Amino acid sequence: MDRKEYAPAVSLSLAENIASSQLGNAENSGSISLSASISLSQWKRNNTVKQGDIAVRQAAFSSGEMYREYFLNVESSWSDLISAARTAISAATAYEYAEELHRETREMYQLSVKSLSDLTDAEAILISYRNTLISARFDFMKCISDLVCVIGLKDEETLWEIIGV
Repeated sequence: MDRKEYAPAVSLSLAENIASSQLGNAENSGSISLSASISLSQWKRNNTVKQGDIAVRQAAFSSGEMYREYFLNVESSWSDLISAARTAISAATAYEYAEELHRETREMYQLSVKSLSDLTDAEAILISYRNTLISARFDFMKCISDLVCVIGLKDEETLWEIIGV
């Protein structure tokens, strides 16, 4: 566009009225009008460019936020998996101790050293720790599945290949 398109346009008008009254006196009245106009297309164009710049920055920010959220989800899922693995290992150890307690209590019951109540208590402990172990293993498998979904893999075997197991 030409520079003169952005220059303001100014107009001036002058008007005079002469009116006669019945007494013969003439009255003069007049007016002056000044108007100016400025083309806003340059500012409109600049505003459009600035809006485009803002949109690009927002898209970059959204993209950065998306990656941060993705890596935070992966990190959280990985931490959940490690925690679930530790819980499963602890539950397995507790179950082994409960099995040993049950075995010893059963032998002592057969030798009439322990009562039926002691044997029943040992069986209840064994069942409780078995249920805890089953729950812990289920949580571990669920965490594996969650991590696979968060990472975007097609199945667990791909995860094991990546980890090297």
